[in-house]
Amino acid sequence: MTLRNTRRELSHVIAGRTVDGSPSDLPHLPFSKSENILSAAAVAADLMMRILSSRRKLPAEERTQVLWKLAAYVSKAGVRQESPSFFTRSALAAQFLVDKPRLITSRMGMGKIIELSLQGQRSRENRLAQERANGQELARAEPGCFIPSKYSAENAPPRPITWLSLDRNFRLEELVHPAHLVEEGVHMHHCLSWKTDDYWRSIRSGRRRIYSLRRGSEYLATFTHMDQSLTELTVRCARDDAVINALADAYRHIDRIYGPLGFALRDGNHSRLRAALAAHLDGP
Repeated sequence: MTLRNTRRELSHVIAGRTVDGSPSDLPHLPFSKSENILSAAAVAADLMMRILSSRRKLPAEERTQVLWKLAAYVSKAGVRQESPSFFTRSALAAQFLVDKPRLITSRMGMGKIIELSLQGQRSRENRLAQERANGQELARAEPGCFIPSKYSAENAPPRPITWLSLDRNFRLEELVHPAHLVEEGVHMHHCLSWKTDDYWRSIRSGRRRIYSLRRGSEYLATFTHMDQSLTELTVRCARDDAVINALADAYRHIDRIYGPLGFALRDGNHSRLRAALAAHLDGP
């Protein structure tokens, strides 16, 4: 499934058909004519489909239901900037549906699904705060490396997956909790692990988004986006062709959401990566 295919399926659903273009029994949607809103909805839909299909193949009926619920939600709530972002909310909703697939074909709307997923995230954060107050032991990020107790990783919400490579080997995760920042900084050896409070305040205010590129358990790169520009791209991994292509594809995904963006590589020249990024930015 590609973004182009997802957008075509979403357009079918908005037009009152199923994802494969057949007549649908679902109610007609008064969807916006704005290209920006349609593009944002398509990116969110593609993200949700990738997360849901990572567990099992979705039949056409379920894909139609998910896309209709998302389109109905966008028609009512829009895609305005808020915290968490529209794309993070979509990712959390998809992860919620992974655990409760029966809700896909239920009468429950996407707004309620998002609300329940956010409640679950807040509950996990509250449990974490209570455990910190009780003075729980430090949590280990890796052998011999501790995360400070005030940002214990235990019971922190999962990192929302905002992008998956076509071969599913690479994924882009958004950092949505202080423990995520510390963990990222420890593994990537940068300032997220000791300037956590500053970065977390800017994330909570909605000014900053931070993403981590992963391959399995590997930490490959950190993307920092702030105020309509990509302020930093930190890379600490072997730069083989697969990694270079994944970095470029992940960057293009972020650019599609927030762009057009510039980029800054803070840890070296990386001529091959710059060339790949330039090719993507010059492409269609």
